[in-house]
Amino acid sequence: MELKFIKADLKDLKPRVVWTALQSLGRVPQDERQEAIEILAPYLAHGESMFRYTALLSLIEQNAVDEHFDQIREMIEDQDPKIREVVVIALAKSLKPGVTNLLIGLLSSPHSEVRYQAPISLAERGEHKAAKPLLALLERESDVEIRVNVIVALGDLKVERAIDKLLAIAEDDIFEILRFEAACSAGRMGDRRAAPLLAAWADHFEYGLAACTILDDLEDAAVVPVLAKKFKKFFLSAERRLPMAATLARLGDQRGKGFLIAKASSFSLETRILALERLGRTGQAWAIPPLVAALSRKDPHCRDAALSSLEMLGLPEMEEPLREFLQKGSPTEDITREVNALVASLSEKPGD
Repeated sequence: MELKFIKADLKDLKPRVVWTALQSLGRVPQDERQEAIEILAPYLAHGESMFRYTALLSLIEQNAVDEHFDQIREMIEDQDPKIREVVVIALAKSLKPGVTNLLIGLLSSPHSEVRYQAPISLAERGEHKAAKPLLALLERESDVEIRVNVIVALGDLKVERAIDKLLAIAEDDIFEILRFEAACSAGRMGDRRAAPLLAAWADHFEYGLAACTILDDLEDAAVVPVLAKKFKKFFLSAERRLPMAATLARLGDQRGKGFLIAKASSFSLETRILALERLGRTGQAWAIPPLVAALSRKDPHCRDAALSSLEMLGLPEMEEPLREFLQKGSPTEDITREVNALVASLSEKPGD
């Protein structure tokens, strides 16, 4: 929407029209950005909380938090909990000095939504000095959702001194989500003690994909028997079986090879894309033909998934099939360019 129409809508008497206009100000092009920011500023103090909330989101979208930093910081005491939470999100985008200490202080806020978001904002900024306050919050906090975010933040920040605590939570906490996220955070820090804990979640309808992804990176072959048993289960959907097949292949067990290759040509687009994505995590040369074949598909999502997986594989055996693909002609100029770049990177690798 053009800025002139947005400005006209802001004068409308209907709140929803004004709200939509405020949203649109977050998406105006660069040459209109400054004017949009100036228009948004007064709405940060508007009497209608919906307008304050939307104006703040649009300023975040325009990467303009620091241009109204003082006003935004004061909004941490806004009467609306949703706004207080978004303020903490906004602070993560700031380059102002002292923001780290401000966010650390918010870990002790009386407002649960502020404590909920502060760990994620600190992790987003890579604030390693927050490790001790985060561990303290994990000990005293009773809110499960806040504890989840603290656990995720500790993993993102690679706080290795938290690993033993995380593993203890992963083994015996009464809440499923805490056990899972704690295992994930320990696993993302490379601790193989998390592998058997994650393997237990490998076929979970919600957590299985994330568990298998971390298991791929841990590369602990000791979990193969557990995964193999889960893989053989009846009445298991393709979406739950594919990640396990790829993880097994990465760990040297090829029982899921045929399943992965077959599902790369599935009638279901979602299944097809997932299979292509997981083929890239196998580390196996047999994944190359179905991925190269998918580069010729009409659907751009399949082509993109195949290309990303080939980049992830990075095997020297890919070079010849990719050159043959280019000789036959690719469906788009973008794919041609990306495949050429991939072939060039393979040619430049030492020893090739």
